[in-house]
Amino acid sequence: MSTTLQEFEDSPYFWLFFAIAFPLLFALIWSAIHLLLSYVTGWRQLGKLYPYNGEEALAWKHRGGGGIYRAKLPFAGARGRLGVGAAKHGIIIKPSIVARPFSPELFLPFDKIEAEEPLTMLTFDFVVMTMKDAPDIRVGILKSTREMARKVRTGT
Repeated sequence: MSTTLQEFEDSPYFWLFFAIAFPLLFALIWSAIHLLLSYVTGWRQLGKLYPYNGEEALAWKHRGGGGIYRAKLPFAGARGRLGVGAAKHGIIIKPSIVARPFSPELFLPFDKIEAEEPLTMLTFDFVVMTMKDAPDIRVGILKSTREMARKVRTGT
């Protein structure tokens, strides 16, 4: 090791550098992963096709989402703690706060849902939806959340 590098490691500035560089490097890697996931899962594509424009949610369920993924890559998806809201004309999906800069909020109109398939995973019942304009992307939400959206739509 060079003596200059050794001197830097022994200086008090090394810990200052480390204290600043480590969080920045962590944030950069975290952001890159979320940006890559938003493209791989198809979330960015859905965000362009079905943007959320402030529609009012009449009912809301935190952690109501199963995830968003491509049919060809079902193992690589944005899964888990999605917020799902039910509006009169569609479903609102919001990612967790750390993913929002790269995964925009979605508004999925009921009339654009092409297919809905039931899926049971472990002890959870999901409904996997396919949208008309993005047939290769799957949107999974809990069955109870889909029922909540149906009740808001029909007014029952």
